[in-house]
Amino acid sequence: MSTGSQSTVVAALIANALITVSKIGAAVVSGSTAMLAESLHSCADTANQGLLLYGLNLGKRPADQRRPLGYGREIYFWTFTVSVVIFFLGGVFAIYEGLHKIFEAEAHPIDPFWTYIVLASSIVFEGYSFNVGLKEFNEYREGRPFWQTLRETRDPVVPTVLFEDSAAILGSIIAMVGVWISTTYKLPFVDGLASVVIGLVLCSVGIFLAIESRSLLIGEGASDEDYEKVRASISTIPEIISIKELLMPQLGPDEIMVNLAVTFRPDLTIEQVEQVIDRTEEAIHAQVPQVRRIFIEAESLKTLSKS
Repeated sequence: MSTGSQSTVVAALIANALITVSKIGAAVVSGSTAMLAESLHSCADTANQGLLLYGLNLGKRPADQRRPLGYGREIYFWTFTVSVVIFFLGGVFAIYEGLHKIFEAEAHPIDPFWTYIVLASSIVFEGYSFNVGLKEFNEYREGRPFWQTLRETRDPVVPTVLFEDSAAILGSIIAMVGVWISTTYKLPFVDGLASVVIGLVLCSVGIFLAIESRSLLIGEGASDEDYEKVRASISTIPEIISIKELLMPQLGPDEIMVNLAVTFRPDLTIEQVEQVIDRTEEAIHAQVPQVRRIFIEAESLKTLSKS
């Protein structure tokens, strides 16, 4: 999913950059705290897309002596960084500004016209970005349940964009409602309350992404589906009697390592074992192209004939 992920992030980056500029202008003109919270939200989203693009590019570097297993997990670190930015720059700031507006002594008038225009436009732009990400995610999940695929995916980029865009659309709606109530019913504290609600939404998204990124950072195995595919491919090799151990750590969104300990038929020669290993690797690659490295340990080598 990572090839399409880059186009998804670019679409989100362009949309958020345009939205950020327009929201900042509307916040200055209108004096709305909710609008200011949304401005910081979009600014954080724009920075996040840049961080994700940076992480994607770093993850493409080839393995070297310092990182013999490659740099595929770079994107997991940068996704975690994104979650921190969302939580603090977006969520905590929005809550702080909202509380300040609620308890301030004097209420400042709000001009809602440009606020409505910008928020409506941002919903359209964010909706487009969300649609791009959702289309790619639906292609990836291939009919599997949405939430199950979301939990099981090892590529955090598209889910991150989906959550960011969902929060942005919801935040824009909350800000619009808050401004409307504030101006219509002369209740300025509602504008601040809307900012607090937006902040809580962003904090929730940040916490969720941090939990998911943490799990990927400390190391997750491949999906159950990939495990089953590898086992099925090994079962097609008649010279392998049994699988003693199968470990499949995820090295990156599209990189899996296979550590395999098997028992060969005891009547095989060394040359035959080497041929069986080659066929096993080909069978695994055919079923799971994401496998980049395969290490096979022969449990019964000491019993092999050396003829």
